[in-house]
Amino acid sequence: MKKFTLFFVLLGTSVFAHAGAMGIVKERMDGMKAIGASLKSVAPMMTGKVEFDPALAEQASQVIIEHSGQNMIDRFPEGSEGGVSEAANTIWENPEAFAEIAFELEKLAAEIPNADLSAEARLQLFQDIGQTCKDCHSDYRIEN
Repeated sequence: MKKFTLFFVLLGTSVFAHAGAMGIVKERMDGMKAIGASLKSVAPMMTGKVEFDPALAEQASQVIIEHSGQNMIDRFPEGSEGGVSEAANTIWENPEAFAEIAFELEKLAAEIPNADLSAEARLQLFQDIGQTCKDCHSDYRIEN
């Protein structure tokens, strides 16, 4: 349960960071907010609290995919650090590792609509997604 609480605390802190963001920084902040909202929308079914909803799972998956992988990488061009950005310089210092996390999130998100997953596998998938987000925030985000 602690993992889920920390996961949602991390997602909730992004709301305050949007003040004054413009251009690509605002785009990526909005993308992260969309990822968080999508994960929050599927949390009850991924954790077994409600029945699996294929339509909701597909919708959340598509939103996360839209904002992960290469799309996420493209929202962090060199020179977009500083200001209201919460992006740590490690993104540009180690772009291969950042890309690995972005593509891992995309891969995991594609599994969300898989109706054949057992309840245990679905929970593990959700935990893996949460850990991927946490790892990225730990290494590539400046906490305010």
